Amino acid sequence: MSRLVASTFRTLVPLFTLAALMSVPTADAAVGTVDLSWTGCSVLTSDRTPTADDSNVLWVTVTGHDDPHKAYEAWIVVHDAEGGLPDAWRFDDYSNGCQGMSSVRIDHTSKSCPSFSGDLPSIQIKNFGPPPASFGLPAGAMMAVIANAYPAGVSDSNAETRYFLASFRFDHAQSVEGVSPDAEHCGGFETPVSFYLHAPRVKYVDLSGDEQFFAVGNAIATVHGGAGQSLPAATTTWGAIKGQYRR
Repeated sequence: MSRLVASTFRTLVPLFTLAALMSVPTADAAVGTVDLSWTGCSVLTSDRTPTADDSNVLWVTVTGHDDPHKAYEAWIVVHDAEGGLPDAWRFDDYSNGCQGMSSVRIDHTSKSCPSFSGDLPSIQIKNFGPPPASFGLPAGAMMAVIANAYPAGVSDSNAETRYFLASFRFDHAQSVEGVSPDAEHCGGFETPVSFYLHAPRVKYVDLSGDEQFFAVGNAIATVHGGAGQSLPAATTTWGAIKGQYRR
């Protein structure tokens, strides 16, 4: 874990805790369903043949939600059939990360569909890297992470609207099929890879300060047809996560 990411998690996690402690009463309301897609807020598309540029965008959206809220998070497990990833999909800054995080852009707002957090001031955790050990995932798997807190809260969500939670834009300009011919390229671009929502970490914080689970709809997105059955994923807590990132 890089010092920058570790410092970011130590700084931001207390802000999410603060959002959860700010108590405002709410009425019963509908909880939304979160989907993964390669085609934004219109038609949900689960599989994609990636292209050697930066047009490969994985969208995370929610619909059917009208419960007031002030924070959310979504963690996405990424792996191939062996439980790891080829260099072409190593968009992390850790050991053996070929692409690096500079080649993946993580957004929490969009011009294409309304943002779940509206126009409120907010602060985010954005990361692509190894899962905490407490998740029980293979060491070679990666996780794409978005967490967004806006303590002022949104009280007027419309259940008929599909809201934007996050997007992950992967730049494959340096990716190649097979073995990389040199240090400037990342091999294995043809490898089937799966992305799936880690359901225990697909949550929002309501205005009473309670964590609530979103429903999960289109939970899996793939490239080249995907990598088979999802790997197991254990539940965890913010405390356990903070423990991982303080090492």
